[in-house]
Amino acid sequence: MRIPGSDEGQRSRRPAGVVGPVLSLAVGFWLAAAAAGALDAGATSSGTPEPLARVANDFIAITVNAGAYDTGRFAVDTTGGDPGRSGDENQPLIYGRPEPWTSYTTLRIDGRNYAFGGRTQRRAGAACSFGQLLQAPTVSGNTIQCAWQEGPVRVTQILSLVKGPTTSWPDTALISYVLENTDSSPHQVGVRVMLDTMLGSNDGAPFRFGSQAITTDQTFSGGAIPDFWQAFDSLKAGSEKVIAQGTLRDPAVTVPDRVVVSNWGSLADEPWNLTDLTPGRDFTRKGEYELDSAIALYWDERPLGPGQRRVVSTEYGLGGITMAPGQLSVGVSAPSQVVANPANPPQITIVAYVQNVGPGDALNTLVQLKLPDGMRLQDGEADARVLGRLNVGQTGQAVWHAVVLASQAQTLEIQVVAQSVTAGKNQVVRHLQVLAPGRLQVQVFAPASADLSGADLPYIPVRAVITNVGAGPIYQAQAKLGLPVNLEPARMESPVRFLGTLEPRDQVTVIWKVQPVFGASGNVPYSVQAEGRGTQPVNRNQFLRLPPLQPRLVLVKAPNSSWQQGYVTVFVQLQNVKDFAKARVEVHFDPKRLQVLDVSRGVLLAEPGAEGVWSPPAVDNARGVVVLQVARRPVDVKEGQLAAIHFYPVGDGNAAVRVTTAEIRRAAPAAQKADLLPVPVALDQAGLVLTPSLKMLPSVLSF
Repeated sequence: MRIPGSDEGQRSRRPAGVVGPVLSLAVGFWLAAAAAGALDAGATSSGTPEPLARVANDFIAITVNAGAYDTGRFAVDTTGGDPGRSGDENQPLIYGRPEPWTSYTTLRIDGRNYAFGGRTQRRAGAACSFGQLLQAPTVSGNTIQCAWQEGPVRVTQILSLVKGPTTSWPDTALISYVLENTDSSPHQVGVRVMLDTMLGSNDGAPFRFGSQAITTDQTFSGGAIPDFWQAFDSLKAGSEKVIAQGTLRDPAVTVPDRVVVSNWGSLADEPWNLTDLTPGRDFTRKGEYELDSAIALYWDERPLGPGQRRVVSTEYGLGGITMAPGQLSVGVSAPSQVVANPANPPQITIVAYVQNVGPGDALNTLVQLKLPDGMRLQDGEADARVLGRLNVGQTGQAVWHAVVLASQAQTLEIQVVAQSVTAGKNQVVRHLQVLAPGRLQVQVFAPASADLSGADLPYIPVRAVITNVGAGPIYQAQAKLGLPVNLEPARMESPVRFLGTLEPRDQVTVIWKVQPVFGASGNVPYSVQAEGRGTQPVNRNQFLRLPPLQPRLVLVKAPNSSWQQGYVTVFVQLQNVKDFAKARVEVHFDPKRLQVLDVSRGVLLAEPGAEGVWSPPAVDNARGVVVLQVARRPVDVKEGQLAAIHFYPVGDGNAAVRVTTAEIRRAAPAAQKADLLPVPVALDQAGLVLTPSLKMLPSVLSF
């Protein structure tokens, strides 16, 4: 636990004689829906205002540090908390008051560790490298999103408010990281999310993993990783306050490869694997004397190919436990709803907690699970668990794994019965809602044709409206834009958009900008596909008509060119020519008002690799004619300068400059015998009017 305002080097130490563990839990993750957004201001330890991005609802709030340091790090707090419980209002779930910094995410790329977000001046993540900011923390509806370029990988953090899996209230933070390889080579990419959580003001509650209460260093991997973990104060009526839950297995999240629980100091100092992980060691903060636990979730390194994307997600928020008070106080936790799937029946975890809150020890304690029709235990599991002796105040726990066979929407009752020869009997009923599947609908709105008449190829908007028209949620929904070889996304546009969880009737609008590949034409097909866990993909095919590009010659006055410098420059520009190889161009001008000072080769002929032939231009100032003859290695010209003509004035008034003759040739395809082919060129814009002025000439000028 950290005292708000203290630096990491000056931890609060418990006075001598104070007994009891100080446990600062840690877990958290990202994305989705249900709140109002705001941009707040907190205060740093020095008292300087620190900008914060925040989304909140009636249950919890997510806060992201948007300051100069530790940018992108986040915290989770309750607002109103659980509506059925008092005392959990305005309590921290992840440490971060006044501004988050103790929890951080590591991107491991080819063995190098990057801390997601901005640089730090403190202990947590100081050993990492740091990337470049692409998007500062931005609030949009109920989501906070930010992005950094970490070496060759673009990493986007998305945090939103979603329904909790055991509560059905929007009391959970969905935390996701979208990883995109922006390089042309594959890279090994892994993610570690370390969370320094707090359970209100109580740092002493153990992590409850399945049938275990965890209070020392441990690692879980593979099948040992539970569906969820919880932490709470007590099951005694009136004593329970904050109940926290981290979800590790669920359709909405990505199962980590490993989960490590240790002290915050070790996890803060070491950005990837812990070298000092010691099974059985308590959570005393490394280098100090206070207990301070944290949790790290690992998605180990695996290949990410060029242009490939990967999403890792987890959830952290409030936990749902249905409780029955008594001498044996009984609580049961399980998902509040599942989506029916007869072809692949969903499997759920049911956890029972039994606390002896009576005056004497509970002997021979037994807890039994009773399932309704439409559910069964997994093969090999028994419905009864022996907890044995529970001392006064002691809590025992049991876990079962069940299969939901129900194929129609309905509500099922799960019953847990606890009994002891000395403490009597108690039971609790928890309801499980079976939902019909979600169903995606995709509508696409985009122009039927593109206008390619301008010099620059336009970006064409493609808008897709994606709606869940089914009765159940759709998890990890994505929208994908499928483009042929003659269409490409605009710069920095990704064809895949991660939508998170779509509840029934949720609707999301996605807009992409696409651009035709140079030279493309015809009726070009493309597609928009939406998909998610637990539903069938939906694909919509569209067409975009691309008219053939029109080759053109244009004359353009150079920007900032003025008679006050003694001359004006006019660029002879070629546009929209495939495999350009050779040109002969005649430019006419008014010799009574203009004369040519010089003609220089354009960028198209001077760029590296052009291998251009620049013949000295023929300039006839008496007749007002410039003849250009150029050639170069064949190249696709979207827009390029053939030459720059520098005019000086010899009279006042309007003077026309225009192209009267243009012979453009391109390299012939390999299948044709001719070396060069003529290109018809539009000359409609191959002219301009200059207004020379002798009065504007510099006082001292010589040519």
